[in-house]
Amino acid sequence: MEGRNAFVTITVFMLCGNIKGLNMNDVCSTNDNTCKTPSISGVEIQKWGKCSKTGVLLRFQEKTLLECGQECLLTAECTSINYRSNKNLCDIVSSTSGGNYIDSDSTCFNSDISNWHKSLAGECADHTCAAGTKCKFDKQNGIIDCVNAYCTDLPLTPNAEIVERFGLYRNFNMANKYKCRNGYLMIGRHFAICRATGDWDVLFSCIEGEEFNGHRYFFQNEVIKWDDAKNHCAGLSASLVAVGSEEENSWIREHASIHYGSPYGECADHTCAAGTKCKFDKQNGIIDCVNAYKFQKNEVIKWDDAKNHCAGLSASLVAVGSEEENSWIREHASIHYENVTEIWTGFKFILFEGYRWHFNGNTVTPSYTNWEIGQPGVLGACVQMNLNDGRWHNKYCVISTHFVCEQGNTV
Repeated sequence: MEGRNAFVTITVFMLCGNIKGLNMNDVCSTNDNTCKTPSISGVEIQKWGKCSKTGVLLRFQEKTLLECGQECLLTAECTSINYRSNKNLCDIVSSTSGGNYIDSDSTCFNSDISNWHKSLAGECADHTCAAGTKCKFDKQNGIIDCVNAYCTDLPLTPNAEIVERFGLYRNFNMANKYKCRNGYLMIGRHFAICRATGDWDVLFSCIEGEEFNGHRYFFQNEVIKWDDAKNHCAGLSASLVAVGSEEENSWIREHASIHYGSPYGECADHTCAAGTKCKFDKQNGIIDCVNAYKFQKNEVIKWDDAKNHCAGLSASLVAVGSEEENSWIREHASIHYENVTEIWTGFKFILFEGYRWHFNGNTVTPSYTNWEIGQPGVLGACVQMNLNDGRWHNKYCVISTHFVCEQGNTV
């Protein structure tokens, strides 16, 4: 032969004589020795280092090469096999519309089943089965039948991609692992399972987050404790929101209100003047502004006692939501409390959460702050307003001072 240096990219080998090491008993009649010992003279074309990543119907472990070819001949729509001899891993592959995606894989080779001798299928050699099934020979009754074997369709997994090393496969009751594409968050478990009914059970959905300044936010419908919320976010490969600017804080507040509804009900879009609060009269359907602040002239008490005192008045310690309100409270507190320089506010530090307003049994992230220079400091968790300039500083909560109660807090 001329061209001794010619390079051949496919290997052709012969299977001659009786096949040894292949179990033909499951596909042949008990007394059919010819079926059990086929004499094969054919070729199998193997594409070394190449395997189909798509179109995998079934995946088997601990199969010999000949057993893998036999499975393909028995399985409807199988057109080739992937085989990894280092793992004895067998893929039963079908052709896909537009062609299969062939991946380079040094541990694998692909073989077209049309080059395999159909006698390896035994009694099923000339029997055709519908998609989703494989041929099975009942030796006891001498009946050839088609039994369900795999899911015929692919799972519907919008905005997700498979992360199985060798691609998706469709064995019954086997789970394929997925991940969401960039910009999407997975809700649920990471798996799609081909059930024995032939239907896919997708255990997740990928939701699109909302983007702001290069960050993506996902609003959850869970109502849980802080630690549970932290772990919930971690399970989604995310973290509890961290606010880095006033602009970001306002954006989060606005969009959280859209997702969760306003905590202020009918008063959400109603504006009242400083010193008043919005009140909705359900019986008459009227929204009105009424006096909101209660100045406690004779009480000089600790923060917790002040909080409880206000609660007894169906109110809360004052919560400041704007510069205008801050100025109004400072001015009127100075009038009500002569020679008083500080009052308690409802602002208090919570471990792992930071400073938050406390009112109506809830804690709320501030939309406005007015700290003194160098504040907050490290001494004390409760916040006072300085009536000389309206600035805020933190103090030990056990200090006794004056305070203001507010009804209908809407920071």
